Amino acid sequence: ASRPKHGSPTYAMRGRHRDAEAALGEAAELVTPPEGDAFLHGYALINRALQRFHLGEVRCAAQDFLSNLDLCVVQQNQRGLAGCVEGTAYLALERGHAMHAAHFLGAAARVRNLTGQPLFRQWHTAHAAVESKLAGTLGAGFASAQKDGAVERFEDIVCDARALLVELAAG
Repeated sequence: ASRPKHGSPTYAMRGRHRDAEAALGEAAELVTPPEGDAFLHGYALINRALQRFHLGEVRCAAQDFLSNLDLCVVQQNQRGLAGCVEGTAYLALERGHAMHAAHFLGAAARVRNLTGQPLFRQWHTAHAAVESKLAGTLGAGFASAQKDGAVERFEDIVCDARALLVELAAG
């Protein structure tokens, strides 16, 4: 049976995470460097990582976030790095690292504010759920931890996120 002709963002926003993951996997393969477009490849990877997060596939999500983070470092793509740091926050919370998650969200929010690059719409649900869970877990400490993350050097936050992704990607 063929899938309906909807794009992966449509699938994602409708909660059809398995369909979105499959479509993004196909897209990532089509634009894989060196022949393909590295920016589009990264876009597909980071959004597939988000779908894998929704599906509870932490190891696979971490692998995609890690691949995209490394690509974004080379490209000096601040929006992509902010997304990878946010994705790492989501995974960190899943693994019980609430303070790390709050730091990561604070740092990514600062980069988004400085660059004027908002979250893509398909990320809003996951982001709101993670923020709500962090607020419940950390209470008043959530805002404080976010502020601490926002004042840290973003390069250091990216290194911390990368280290956690390496650990999670290894299983």
